[in-house]
Amino acid sequence: MRTFVSTQMMTVLALCAFAGNSILCRLALTETPLGADQFSLIRLLCGAGFFALLILICRSPQTTVSMAERFAAMLTWRHALSGLCLFLYAALFSRGYVQLDAATGALVLFLTVQISMLLWGIMRGQTASVTVWLGMGLALAGFFYLLWPPGSAEWSGGLVWMGLSGLAWAVYSLLGQGSTRALEDTALNFLWTVPWCVLLYLVQFFVTPATSTPVDGSSPMWLGVMLAATSGVITSGLGYAIWYRALPGLSAIQAGMVQLAVPVLTAVAAWMLLGETQGWRLGIAMLLSLGGLSLVLLVRDQRH
Repeated sequence: MRTFVSTQMMTVLALCAFAGNSILCRLALTETPLGADQFSLIRLLCGAGFFALLILICRSPQTTVSMAERFAAMLTWRHALSGLCLFLYAALFSRGYVQLDAATGALVLFLTVQISMLLWGIMRGQTASVTVWLGMGLALAGFFYLLWPPGSAEWSGGLVWMGLSGLAWAVYSLLGQGSTRALEDTALNFLWTVPWCVLLYLVQFFVTPATSTPVDGSSPMWLGVMLAATSGVITSGLGYAIWYRALPGLSAIQAGMVQLAVPVLTAVAAWMLLGETQGWRLGIAMLLSLGGLSLVLLVRDQRH
């Protein structure tokens, strides 16, 4: 009973952290002079620092690993590719939120991730029943309903950025399947984002302007930096660590189902904290999309 309660509490905290990333990013980009690329850099570097410190603290005193062995562990192609995917997810995530509101961005991100992973499974030979295809059709119908007509505000570069961000996160998740050292692997993945962060900084500094501009009456820059650091350490770093602790107590279907709550939590938090009014179009799109994915996950649970 105690383990069950602990799993439920950690799951709720992790889902709130996932939704918090959207809220913190949107708040920083709309209320402070911080740009999208700057937010990504601070988020990733703080996350990398957090995980590096966490590994040092949690490492058993009896474990003696040489510096050469640690360095060799970082040189695997899987960690390098995962780090690139993690960097692309975070960088595109922030750029998407320059134009999208918090709830819309979360829904697009979540749908892209789930549908990409479902399609990958089918391409790898997993059988799909008529009900599964129907559920995917409903999810896609909700997605395209949100985007229609093409000339609407949602049909913008922000939506493309967020969709690509979801694709990068799907690849990152697939690369992490089968990991037996979730905490260590995640720390190495975050460390592999550092070279890409340096490259992004150089490109931003010498080539391109900031991706967002300060708004009238905006809060000071230090507040934006604090929001990005909080996203990196708390809602990303600590949130991921809590999620990995919760996963052993959840079945695969439960892990998929509970994530359906993330866009809903984001919409509620955006309404309470950012004053974003969610229209009927987003509500219908969310109902179709999340309902369709629920159907897919429930059918897969019955089959397995």
